Amino acid sequence: MGRLLKAGRGGPPLGVEAGDGDERVGRRRESPKAARERLQSFGSGRYRNRLNFPARALLGPGPAGGAGGSLDQRTEDSSARPAVSVVIPVFNEQESIGPLLDELVPVIAALPSATSGREHEIVVVDDGSSDETPSILRRLAETTRGLRVLTLSPNAGQSAAFEAGFRAAGGEVLITIDGDGQNDPADIPRLLAALPGEVAVFGVRARRADPGIRKVAQRIANAVRNRLLGSRYQDVGCSLKAFRREVIADVTLYDGMHRFFPYIVEMRARRGVELDVSHRPRERGTSKYSPLGRGLPAFKDLWMVRRMRQRALRYTAVERPVARESLDRPIEEVSR
Repeated sequence: MGRLLKAGRGGPPLGVEAGDGDERVGRRRESPKAARERLQSFGSGRYRNRLNFPARALLGPGPAGGAGGSLDQRTEDSSARPAVSVVIPVFNEQESIGPLLDELVPVIAALPSATSGREHEIVVVDDGSSDETPSILRRLAETTRGLRVLTLSPNAGQSAAFEAGFRAAGGEVLITIDGDGQNDPADIPRLLAALPGEVAVFGVRARRADPGIRKVAQRIANAVRNRLLGSRYQDVGCSLKAFRREVIADVTLYDGMHRFFPYIVEMRARRGVELDVSHRPRERGTSKYSPLGRGLPAFKDLWMVRRMRQRALRYTAVERPVARESLDRPIEEVSR
């Protein structure tokens, strides 16, 4: 099996965990007979390979080459997954959520993967709304195929809503979109068309339909983020994004970190690509943010992400198969 590998500074060893216990290679010496039985049991399904990464507490295990490293084995059957999951965080959007879903459902149903029989889903995360949003979503869930509704309690913020949606979503591709109707669902097929060969596609509001003060605040914030984080992205505030599941589904977020998704993806895997998308004026409801109100918290979040990027672990760990003839040799000799 090769040497026991460390996942990082102070990280746990690469081992084998029993399905009904916690006995791992490297924790105690084994007799040659016990080692042969354990190694032969790999094919029986009694054991499963696992690599624990210390970075998981912060970002979760990343794909190959990303922060946290990866194991080059995939035991999960992805054929039963939905092809696409659309994650929508909402808070007090009683006027907007119905019209948005009216637009979104036919777009998803017309995707090539949907017309070929693959399942899709829409995961709406209600972030503790106090208006009629919960009752509207309950009624829509009864009549809309593939619509799932999560409810957070108490109101926990947009980052928490995204994290809950990512954890619940089953799609091979995860798409995010705002619940206020300003993102156009018609852009989703274009994001998916740009995704092959990439880890993520980030929408850029080429003609942002917002008041001038928001546009100015966006330009300033983007310039500061790009300067301090060392990567240039045009519009990290656009919620319309497409991610491969493995780069975002298990990420652990903190309050405000949804504003840094492109940088997080780059830390965990590699740089995503950007794509111009439409942006529409808000026609219903009211905005939950003000440019000045979130300036200081966002700046504090920026320094946290900067430190994360500086200290991110980047490597790949591979467990190589055991040569059959080595099963008859003592475990101490096999491990050299």
